[in-house]
Amino acid sequence: MQIEGDDKKNSLQRDLVSTLNTELSKEAPGQKIEVRAYDETVTEEMGLPQAHIKARGIGKDSEAILVIWGNRIGEKKFHARITIVEGQPRKVMAGERSLAPQNINEMSLPPEIVKQPIYLTHFAAGYVFYDRKDYTSALLHFNAVLNRLTTNVIESHGIHFYIGTTYCYLAQGQKKMAWHLQHAISHFDTVLDYYTEENFPEQWAATQNNLGGAYALLPTGNRSQNLQKAIIAFESSLRVRTEKDFPILWALTQNNLGAAYWHLSLLTSDGDDNLKRAIAAFEASLRVRTERDFPVDWATTQYNLGILYKNLLVGDRSSSLRQSIACFENVLRIWTADIFPHDHQKAIQKLKDVQSQLQNLAKK
Repeated sequence: MQIEGDDKKNSLQRDLVSTLNTELSKEAPGQKIEVRAYDETVTEEMGLPQAHIKARGIGKDSEAILVIWGNRIGEKKFHARITIVEGQPRKVMAGERSLAPQNINEMSLPPEIVKQPIYLTHFAAGYVFYDRKDYTSALLHFNAVLNRLTTNVIESHGIHFYIGTTYCYLAQGQKKMAWHLQHAISHFDTVLDYYTEENFPEQWAATQNNLGGAYALLPTGNRSQNLQKAIIAFESSLRVRTEKDFPILWALTQNNLGAAYWHLSLLTSDGDDNLKRAIAAFEASLRVRTERDFPVDWATTQYNLGILYKNLLVGDRSSSLRQSIACFENVLRIWTADIFPHDHQKAIQKLKDVQSQLQNLAKK
């Protein structure tokens, strides 16, 4: 975008674009990463949330991955704001007890000499790799950003959040899962040493959510204690992420809370109580994750609820099984054989199993 306070020739913007393209060709050889200049202006005077919304809209129109904007400071300095145009596309996972970290979306970086915007180049390259799910390459660039941010405490802790989140994604399906998650936890703990619920509530809540996800998946140590730490983190996040103020993020964290209680139910003597808590959290998330607005999330949650009701042994057993059947029938409205063939077969088999259980119960 145009740089607020630039001269009439947009000299600072031209220098920035030229330097970034030069550096990106070195930092990410072989990757088609291009920086373009646009005539529109985004300024904080309209309010930071509104500015990010405008930048995101412009970025979508131009098919950009991220938008760089901000104010000129002095002769050769620029206070860079970065808006991620879209979060990483969700991977559809029908897996049981699925958890999801919150993606990175926007950030602010400190002033830097335009002729040496290496930190900005690393972030741009890092996010391109992140968006392409090449988390190993993304991590190298995010770490390079962190190593150069020595004077701005707020931004350096923001980078710790992005690094921790990248480690969470690196952990999925990897042999070194525990190693990646332990590094993620370390970075999130660093963030929480600075971000507080009072001073940075949204960042604090996002970090608590992702910290909870890391503990919930951590396979080493005492699994029950790890899950209890995850639950504490998710419930802390929900103090800020209310249904009224942050409905989508609230639903994400409720889903994660439900998954953590489900994991815990398999390890403790009060399994049925934890199953009930899991059901309550999943059903709460469905108030936002509706079939119309979030069909895939809705179906995944319905699938999880179907299994939970199937496994719930306390109370009216036949009622729980009928509820389970209703959930799996809901799932099949979205997980159709042509679009989700593997998931469709899983849901069909679960439905048949529950129907058989209900028939056997009726015979008794």
